[in-house]
Amino acid sequence: MDTSDDIERLIRLLDSDGHDANGLGPDDAQGELTALGRAADVVTPLVRALPGLGPFAQLCAVEIFQELRDSRAVAALITLLDSADERVREWSAYALADLRAVEAVPTLKRAWSASKARGDDPGEGEPRSLRSALTVLGARSSVRPGVPAASGIGAVEAWPSARLVEVLDELAVRDQVILGFTVWRIGEKGGLYYDDATPRAADLDFTAPWPAIVRQAHAAARTDALVIQPRGDLVAAIDWISSTDV
Repeated sequence: MDTSDDIERLIRLLDSDGHDANGLGPDDAQGELTALGRAADVVTPLVRALPGLGPFAQLCAVEIFQELRDSRAVAALITLLDSADERVREWSAYALADLRAVEAVPTLKRAWSASKARGDDPGEGEPRSLRSALTVLGARSSVRPGVPAASGIGAVEAWPSARLVEVLDELAVRDQVILGFTVWRIGEKGGLYYDDATPRAADLDFTAPWPAIVRQAHAAARTDALVIQPRGDLVAAIDWISSTDV
């Protein structure tokens, strides 16, 4: 069997509910396709098959495209922003940002407008991914805290735990709703590791007047932040929005 036949077999396996005769399942197929894609053209047949794949297989394909970082996948990822599956739309937005696909901005803006028109909770996955993608691609600006983010920790923007409360206070003063924050531990080699100190996101009432939401969000985030023991190896990635984001 040649490589192209092998690729087609693995793509079919992505969309399978079980395992093949060799005991391989969709996750195995994703790993093998990613590995093959470093030496062979996996993107072209995967893009061709994408419309006929189920949501789980499409999510696998999105991750493969991200891993291979092949711009030929951009057009296909843009079409997935119109998927009936919310998670497919969410992952596609993140992938387009990761690939720095500025040509996706008009479609991302339409998807974001549709999300706001539906009244989607801005703290949920799809609105969060659309905001993030538009920000990364330079099509959305946000209020920036005066406290500088921590440096030397890769692509994640996060603030030192010792100054977390200060940043939260500043965001509230500047009329920002704090959706929550994620605590990360900096490893010995600079890698980031999720920390159990991350609180559960506050349950905000977005039907309330904006100033009331700002106060509610700030109070919840500040209470959670005060519990965290400031340490040099802990940083917090904060998610916040302006009134124009809802």
